Amino acid sequence: MLNFKNEKGSITLFVLVSCMFFIASVTCVHMYMQSKQVSVNREYRQIKANYEANMADTNSLKEAYYQLSQIKNLNIMLEKTTYQNNQLIVEFTLNNTENIEVKTAKYGWGTNTSIDTVTEWNYIESGSVNDKMIAVYNHAATTGDYHLFVVIDNQEFYQKITI
Repeated sequence: MLNFKNEKGSITLFVLVSCMFFIASVTCVHMYMQSKQVSVNREYRQIKANYEANMADTNSLKEAYYQLSQIKNLNIMLEKTTYQNNQLIVEFTLNNTENIEVKTAKYGWGTNTSIDTVTEWNYIESGSVNDKMIAVYNHAATTGDYHLFVVIDNQEFYQKITI
């Protein structure tokens, strides 16, 4: 049994520590909410500035939409596939590239039909996307299936190649 007459100040100390813990918790939550509000306001201002800048020039919005719709109509056409010295060499072209400004173009080889299996990307110069392009896989076997992925301005294309 506890003898509270001998425990001088223990209840007061317990209450004081509890109050300080509560105040610290409330202060931390307040600081978190305040920093979250600041970041949301900053993001809102950036989105608003981008929107207002784009709305000032509606022709550029129409042009950007037209470019995106044209990229959706692209497709890959295989020209020639050759195998020599453990290299698989694939020549391909992109159809429907007229009036399209390509910003990024790259290709990679995957181990199956998922683009997530590509470990290394090879970038293509943006000026040469209207010409024949060559994709090379250096460690090819004499037979098998290979998975070529081409990404043009975030539009993904897949082609299965069998030797």
